Amino acid sequence: MSAESLHPQWDKLMPVWQAYLSELYSDDQDKERLYWYCECLLNPQATLNNIDHFVVALEGYRVTELTARNPRIQRAWSALRRFVEDVKPTLIAQGAALWVYGSMVYDDPGHLDYDILLTSETFTHEFNQRTVRELMDLLENQYWFPENIGTEGHITCLSLGLLKKFCLSFQRGDRDSVVAKWSYIHQEFHEPSILLTGVPYFLPNSQSPDELRNRVRQLISQNPMLAAIAATDLEETLLIRQTGQKDPYWIDKKVAYLQRSSPQ
Repeated sequence: MSAESLHPQWDKLMPVWQAYLSELYSDDQDKERLYWYCECLLNPQATLNNIDHFVVALEGYRVTELTARNPRIQRAWSALRRFVEDVKPTLIAQGAALWVYGSMVYDDPGHLDYDILLTSETFTHEFNQRTVRELMDLLENQYWFPENIGTEGHITCLSLGLLKKFCLSFQRGDRDSVVAKWSYIHQEFHEPSILLTGVPYFLPNSQSPDELRNRVRQLISQNPMLAAIAATDLEETLLIRQTGQKDPYWIDKKVAYLQRSSPQ
């Protein structure tokens, strides 16, 4: 079996998309997910329409620090507020905005952990390799675990400058660059959908959440691969909210993509 077996219309995909998907296939990524990436790439306008649809649908589940109703979720937001006060100097020095997503945003104590995305134009190597781990240790050891709030979560970084650079590699059809950096691309391309549905909790230097979201939306609209990953991630998030299951796993791939909850 090879990547060509992922989809019957594989030959209609651009060579740079095939190269990237082949790397994911070789890495033993979930084949159902890769199939839906192909579907999205073959139906780019429907994919963008679905992204808008999923974002609107998820708005109905979203809460903030002020609107959360579950007591455990309220405690989680309280812990986060105190944590952010502690680390503001670090975030400001890096020009990093802090976004919250996941169970805290969806008032879901059943799967409660912390999910935080930091965004900046660029992150230093030291920040990625050392500071993020220090931030996680501080949050967990001083606020999260002592107050018995939830399980271990995630703090990840999205470099907007690097995201744009990776998008340009696809637009130029630069297969060599995409293949050489596919693992980094895969990590970066999963983050933008968070900006479309997450809660902007801390924004340095008078940054606007709408401005950051619009930058990401523009990149998504210009890059079908980024759109495919964003649409697939958003749909999975919506399925989790609708079913109450962490891994609803997936939808039968025989169901036509254009018939699946596409806005009319």
